[in-house]
Amino acid sequence: MKAHAFSFERPLDVAGASRLLAEAKGEGRVLAGGQTLGPMLNMRLAMPKLIVDIGNIAELKSINHFSDRIVVGACVNHATLEDWIDLTPLGRLLSHAGGSIAYRAIRNRGTIGGSLCHADPAADWVTTMSLLQASLLTASTKGKRRLVMSDFMLGTYSTALNSDEMLVAIDIPKISSEARWGYYRVCRKVGEFPEALGAVLLDAPRSVARVIAGGMNGKPANLTSISEFVAATGKTPELGQIESEIGQIEPEFDAIDLRHHAVAVRRAIQMALL
Repeated sequence: MKAHAFSFERPLDVAGASRLLAEAKGEGRVLAGGQTLGPMLNMRLAMPKLIVDIGNIAELKSINHFSDRIVVGACVNHATLEDWIDLTPLGRLLSHAGGSIAYRAIRNRGTIGGSLCHADPAADWVTTMSLLQASLLTASTKGKRRLVMSDFMLGTYSTALNSDEMLVAIDIPKISSEARWGYYRVCRKVGEFPEALGAVLLDAPRSVARVIAGGMNGKPANLTSISEFVAATGKTPELGQIESEIGQIEPEFDAIDLRHHAVAVRRAIQMALL
């Protein structure tokens, strides 16, 4: 199948891209790496009247370091983060997550912003940014917004972005040098989207203990009671304990779904506690 006919624009700055999206009046789509939108166009799952290619906007490809955070441009590709030479706990986590995505050819083109805007529950960046409680910075002709990850992703393939708005950067709080993390995917084979994800951050100097279950039926779930158990005991909970909390969040999960997600979370906890 071939894509539906559309107009194509390649602006050189965020202001130009915002103007084009506003003029499209809901009929425009942003193209970054094209690893998701390209197939959707070919299968006519998306039929916009205008494609706005933001791949040449330099400010969207930068990574800026500050004392307490890093700001990653929406068009930074997965491979850039995978290859990032940063031996801090945050740098190693971002490199690990970036390198977990699909295959190298896709990581060379696919972008962190595109992945977050697609909002697939099984996407690695969706789970990672939920774990880190990142903020997403957006722009439109009406101005700029800052949305925390839990407010940005509304559900499966659904975000809080307006039709005339685009994601420009991801603001990630730095974690301490003593922070420990775990990240585990349950996946049938390398390169596929995982069936379940577990992500853990234990950062005692910042009083942070966070356990996230990804690959759910909607946005990633913060397993509060499991986080409190791990922080209080320093031990790995039993599978049944994890399954119980996940089951309360996703009552439609069958026994296999529960076990997949509980195993992913438990193994991520074990990694963090090593």
